[in-house]
Amino acid sequence: MSVYNCEKSRVCSVFAIVVSVVIGIVAAIFQGTSVIATVPYYLLGSVVVALVYLAVLVLSVSIKSNIGTCAKAPLSLLLLGTLGTVLSSGVLLAALSPASVLGAIVVGIQVFFVSLMLISVGCYIKCIVGE
Repeated sequence: MSVYNCEKSRVCSVFAIVVSVVIGIVAAIFQGTSVIATVPYYLLGSVVVALVYLAVLVLSVSIKSNIGTCAKAPLSLLLLGTLGTVLSSGVLLAALSPASVLGAIVVGIQVFFVSLMLISVGCYIKCIVGE
């Protein structure tokens, strides 16, 4: 793999983090001002998607044992996104009322992790196809 592909992988990873932070902040603001409502079905759906991505991640790593250095950044972001999605969704489903200020912050964190997970999947696929 060339250095050019590794640089594109890093740029994609930074892009994923920046866009996810912006989306999470916007979602927290919208939740705090009651523009959007958090539906339990959305939370359960995001947990299912995260667990499916986690299973695909484990399978892809076990099938392809020698992962290049370029794929490590998208893989770590994907792992962070899936675990963060599961944990923040569990917190919202179990304990917090999304109508509170703390609930709006946790919704923003949850949306950050979901968007990080989805964008990093694109970065990982882009890195694998580029190899």
